[in-house]
Amino acid sequence: MSDIRVPDLNIVLIAGRLVRDPEIRSTPSGRTVTRFTMANNRRFKGKDGETREEAIYISVVSWDSQADYVYKYLRKGRPVLVEGRLRQDEWDDPTTNQRRSRFEIVARSIQPLDWGANSSGNSGQGNIPQNERPNPNTNNYPNQGKETSYPGESYPDDNFPVSEDDVPF
Repeated sequence: MSDIRVPDLNIVLIAGRLVRDPEIRSTPSGRTVTRFTMANNRRFKGKDGETREEAIYISVVSWDSQADYVYKYLRKGRPVLVEGRLRQDEWDDPTTNQRRSRFEIVARSIQPLDWGANSSGNSGQGNIPQNERPNPNTNNYPNQGKETSYPGESYPDDNFPVSEDDVPF
Protein backbone atom coordinates (compact mmCIF):
# COMPACT_ATOMS: atom_id res chain seq x y z
CA MET A 1 0.00 0.00 0.00
CA SER A 2 2.89 2.40 0.53
CA ASP A 3 3.48 2.63 -3.24
CA ILE A 4 0.12 4.32 -3.91
CA ARG A 5 0.62 7.96 -4.83
CA VAL A 6 -2.20 10.34 -3.98
CA PRO A 7 -1.96 13.95 -5.17
CA ASP A 8 -2.08 16.58 -2.47
CA LEU A 9 -5.21 18.42 -3.50
CA ASN A 10 -6.48 21.33 -1.43
CA ILE A 11 -9.20 23.27 -3.26
CA VAL A 12 -12.24 24.84 -1.60
CA LEU A 13 -15.19 26.37 -3.45
CA ILE A 14 -17.96 27.85 -1.33
CA ALA A 15 -20.74 30.42 -1.68
CA GLY A 16 -22.29 32.43 1.11
CA ARG A 17 -22.84 35.88 2.55
CA LEU A 18 -20.50 38.08 4.54
CA VAL A 19 -21.56 38.20 8.19
CA ARG A 20 -19.70 41.45 8.86
CA ASP A 21 -17.65 44.03 7.00
CA PRO A 22 -14.09 42.98 6.07
CA GLU A 23 -11.15 44.07 8.25
CA ILE A 24 -7.99 45.29 6.52
CA ARG A 25 -4.43 45.44 7.86
CA SER A 26 -0.90 45.79 6.56
CA THR A 27 2.00 43.53 7.43
CA PRO A 28 5.34 45.02 8.55
CA SER A 29 6.67 44.32 5.05
CA GLY A 30 3.84 46.38 3.51
CA ARG A 31 1.55 43.64 2.22
CA THR A 32 -2.18 44.21 2.58
CA VAL A 33 -4.31 41.49 4.17
CA THR A 34 -8.08 41.42 4.55
CA ARG A 35 -10.10 39.02 6.69
CA PHE A 36 -13.82 38.41 6.65
CA THR A 37 -16.26 35.75 7.78
CA MET A 38 -18.94 34.31 5.56
CA ALA A 39 -21.94 32.13 6.36
CA ASN A 40 -23.08 29.15 4.32
CA ASN A 41 -26.59 27.83 5.00
CA ARG A 42 -27.86 24.32 4.40
CA ARG A 43 -31.50 23.22 4.47
CA PHE A 44 -32.44 19.60 5.04
CA LYS A 45 -35.24 17.42 6.37
CA GLY A 46 -34.74 15.83 9.76
CA LYS A 47 -35.81 12.32 10.71
CA ASP A 48 -39.11 13.76 11.89
CA GLY A 49 -39.77 15.22 8.42
CA GLU A 50 -39.36 18.82 9.61
CA THR A 51 -37.24 21.15 7.50
CA ARG A 52 -34.15 22.26 9.37
CA GLU A 53 -31.45 24.76 8.62
CA GLU A 54 -27.86 24.89 9.76
CA ALA A 55 -25.24 27.54 9.13
CA ILE A 56 -21.49 27.23 9.12
CA TYR A 57 -19.19 30.20 9.45
CA ILE A 58 -15.98 30.31 7.46
CA SER A 59 -13.03 32.66 7.90
CA VAL A 60 -11.52 33.95 4.65
CA VAL A 61 -8.22 35.77 4.17
CA SER A 62 -7.13 37.61 1.02
CA TRP A 63 -3.86 39.33 0.16
CA ASP A 64 -2.48 42.29 -1.79
CA SER A 65 -4.65 43.80 -4.58
CA GLN A 66 -7.43 41.31 -3.87
CA ALA A 67 -7.44 42.44 -0.23
CA ASP A 68 -7.83 46.06 -1.35
CA TYR A 69 -10.73 45.06 -3.62
CA VAL A 70 -12.47 43.11 -0.83
CA TYR A 71 -12.19 46.02 1.59
CA LYS A 72 -13.41 48.53 -0.97
CA TYR A 73 -16.40 46.64 -2.43
CA LEU A 74 -17.62 43.88 -0.11
CA ARG A 75 -19.91 44.57 2.85
CA LYS A 76 -21.97 42.64 5.35
CA GLY A 77 -24.73 40.64 3.64
CA ARG A 78 -23.13 40.59 0.18
CA PRO A 79 -23.25 37.16 -1.49
CA VAL A 80 -19.87 35.91 -2.74
CA LEU A 81 -18.28 32.85 -4.29
CA VAL A 82 -14.85 32.08 -2.83
CA GLU A 83 -12.30 29.68 -4.33
CA GLY A 84 -9.09 28.99 -2.48
CA ARG A 85 -7.28 26.55 -0.27
CA LEU A 86 -7.90 25.49 3.29
CA ARG A 87 -5.28 26.11 5.95
CA GLN A 88 -5.17 25.87 9.73
CA ASP A 89 -4.39 29.04 11.67
CA GLU A 90 -2.92 28.54 15.16
CA TRP A 91 -2.19 31.04 17.93
CA ASP A 92 -1.80 31.35 21.71
CA ASP A 93 -4.83 32.89 23.40
CA PRO A 94 -3.48 35.54 25.81
CA THR A 95 -6.58 35.46 28.03
CA THR A 96 -6.64 31.69 28.60
CA ASN A 97 -2.96 30.88 27.88
CA GLN A 98 -4.15 28.00 25.68
CA ARG A 99 -3.26 27.07 22.13
CA ARG A 100 -6.18 27.83 19.76
CA SER A 101 -6.74 26.99 16.12
CA ARG A 102 -9.25 27.44 13.32
CA PHE A 103 -9.52 26.56 9.68
CA GLU A 104 -9.64 29.38 7.16
CA ILE A 105 -9.72 29.75 3.41
CA VAL A 106 -6.80 31.52 1.74
CA ALA A 107 -8.68 33.05 -1.18
CA ARG A 108 -7.49 32.69 -4.72
CA SER A 109 -10.63 34.13 -6.32
CA ILE A 110 -13.53 36.08 -4.80
CA GLN A 111 -16.53 36.83 -7.00
CA PRO A 112 -19.63 38.77 -5.92
CA LEU A 113 -22.80 36.90 -6.85
CA ASP A 114 -24.93 40.02 -7.31
CA TRP A 115 -23.18 41.96 -10.09
CA GLY A 116 -25.35 44.87 -11.14
CA ALA A 117 -27.95 44.22 -8.47
CA ASN A 118 -28.60 46.73 -5.76
CA SER A 119 -29.19 44.07 -3.11
CA SER A 120 -29.37 44.72 0.61
CA GLY A 121 -25.73 43.71 1.10
CA ASN A 122 -24.44 45.73 -1.82
CA SER A 123 -24.33 49.08 0.01
CA GLY A 124 -25.70 50.82 -3.08
CA GLN A 125 -22.55 50.30 -5.14
CA GLY A 126 -24.28 48.83 -8.21
CA ASN A 127 -21.97 47.85 -11.05
CA ILE A 128 -18.27 47.92 -10.28
CA PRO A 129 -16.32 49.27 -13.28
CA GLN A 130 -14.50 46.55 -15.25
CA ASN A 131 -11.11 48.21 -14.69
CA GLU A 132 -11.60 48.07 -10.91
CA ARG A 133 -12.60 44.40 -10.71
CA PRO A 134 -9.83 42.09 -9.55
CA ASN A 135 -8.24 39.82 -12.09
CA PRO A 136 -9.99 36.46 -11.59
CA ASN A 137 -6.67 34.76 -12.27
CA THR A 138 -4.94 36.69 -9.49
CA ASN A 139 -2.80 34.14 -7.74
CA ASN A 140 -2.75 34.61 -3.99
CA TYR A 141 -1.06 31.32 -3.21
CA PRO A 142 2.53 31.57 -2.04
CA ASN A 143 5.27 29.78 -3.99
CA GLN A 144 3.14 29.47 -7.12
CA GLY A 145 4.50 31.36 -10.07
CA LYS A 146 6.67 33.68 -7.98
CA GLU A 147 9.22 33.47 -5.22
CA THR A 148 7.32 34.90 -2.29
CA SER A 149 5.74 33.74 0.94
CA TYR A 150 3.59 35.25 3.62
CA PRO A 151 5.48 36.96 6.43
CA GLY A 152 6.40 34.60 9.23
CA GLU A 153 4.82 31.63 7.50
CA SER A 154 6.19 28.76 5.48
CA TYR A 155 3.92 26.89 3.11
CA PRO A 156 4.53 23.85 0.94
CA ASP A 157 4.62 24.37 -2.80
CA ASP A 158 1.00 24.55 -3.99
CA ASN A 159 2.08 24.07 -7.59
CA PHE A 160 2.03 20.29 -7.27
CA PRO A 161 2.49 18.67 -10.70
CA VAL A 162 -0.13 16.03 -11.44
CA SER A 163 0.00 13.72 -14.42
CA GLU A 164 -2.70 11.34 -15.64
CA ASP A 165 -0.82 8.51 -13.92
CA ASP A 166 -1.21 10.28 -10.56
CA VAL A 167 -5.03 10.37 -10.64
CA PRO A 168 -6.30 7.42 -8.56
CA PHE A 169 -9.38 6.73 -10.72
